Amino acid sequence: ADGIIVFWPDSYDQTPDLMHGIDHTNLNLQDNNKNLLLHISFCCPENAIVFNTKRAGVSWGPEERVPLDGNISTPASRTAIMIFDFNSHYHILLNYRTIHSYKKRLPGNVRSVSYRVNDPGQ
Repeated sequence: ADGIIVFWPDSYDQTPDLMHGIDHTNLNLQDNNKNLLLHISFCCPENAIVFNTKRAGVSWGPEERVPLDGNISTPASRTAIMIFDFNSHYHILLNYRTIHSYKKRLPGNVRSVSYRVNDPGQ
């Protein structure tokens, strides 16, 4: 189903977690079957925004990456993340600029949105 998600994070931590040495801040669109239809990970140490899909109980698919290039505002509440959900793809904007068009890999409708700051579990 077509739709739009607009998100303004209230916090963002660019400090890598000590155990993994990477920033694990991410935004997830999930369906009723716990599939991650779209996973967006902000990896400051790698200067990358990573896009992926994960079927519940199955390994991650291939990553798609674009440069982060300082697109996260300070404070984080000034950063706008917009995701347009079209029939065949997600169109992603960061601070009102297109950063990526992600072809859908799994069918299904978004039922929940989660945002995790520096979470190594994802």
